Amino acid sequence: MTTADWQPLPRRVVRAQANMWWLGVHAGAGETTLAELTAGTRAADHAWPLRSVSGASHDVTLVARLTEEGVAAAHRAALEARGDELSTHVRLHGVVLIPERRESRGAQVRLLERQLGKVVSRLWVLPWMEGWQHGQRHFDGKAPATYRQLCRDLALDLRSAA
Repeated sequence: MTTADWQPLPRRVVRAQANMWWLGVHAGAGETTLAELTAGTRAADHAWPLRSVSGASHDVTLVARLTEEGVAAAHRAALEARGDELSTHVRLHGVVLIPERRESRGAQVRLLERQLGKVVSRLWVLPWMEGWQHGQRHFDGKAPATYRQLCRDLALDLRSAA
């Protein structure tokens, strides 16, 4: 997807409450997995969760794959969150980047990641988790330090393995 093809993320009024809304900025970003792993959170189904009545804004963390397209989409969504209308509905906490595969990221992805880090308050890069692409959505043993740090930073709790 090029910048010219980019469309703002959809917006959806939600009545549900969550300690955190994970907003995947593209298909397959990992928002559902994060919602399954963390208690009291919800996947935003790739749309900004707007509040239904006046009151506190929703807490949102963007989620993207650690690819050129994913990081670029997260950058655009982070800039979108700064808009006056949207900023009254959501409080953006940062961006979670999840590797698409085990291989290390290239120079272009690292450059985009640095640019993204300049427009968000927090940026978390999670490790590749073997087996998750096959539906295993829990940790075998203790969760990696990066997942525990993400939860500490956002005041969330990891769920126990099912």
